[in-house]
Amino acid sequence: MANDGTRLSTTCRCCGALFDVDDPEELVNSLCDECSAQAMVPKFADLKLYQHMAGKTRLKEPAEGDVRILAPLALCGEAGELANIVKKHFAYGHELDMAVLEEELGDLLWYVAEVATVYGLTLNDIARKNIVKLQRRYPDGYDTEGSHQTRDKK
Repeated sequence: MANDGTRLSTTCRCCGALFDVDDPEELVNSLCDECSAQAMVPKFADLKLYQHMAGKTRLKEPAEGDVRILAPLALCGEAGELANIVKKHFAYGHELDMAVLEEELGDLLWYVAEVATVYGLTLNDIARKNIVKLQRRYPDGYDTEGSHQTRDKK
């Protein structure tokens, strides 16, 4: 259990076995006994744990520049990498490698967490507020008219 009382669970990528761990480090460093050393992946009950663990891998002191600028720029760079993979698939007929796509989405998620952290926001709050906005904008599901609104009417 984490210090804040959050239950930590992890799922074996190979067999899907679910079990609890006491230390957040065990989510990444544990190995599945039943699957002969297959790596374990975290199963996040919410985004708070992800943001916490992603923060442990952040650069402590950027070489140059302000992280408030560098983090959003890096997020844009990762979005460009993702766009390039999709472009090559649809424009040039390259095979869409789902493992690479997943890795790039993970990099994007890391930078979203980094930008949120740098600006004192939480991914949980961001996700919750986004769902509230979308439900207000599209109460009956997506529609073209609602998509033309740039701001919700109060």
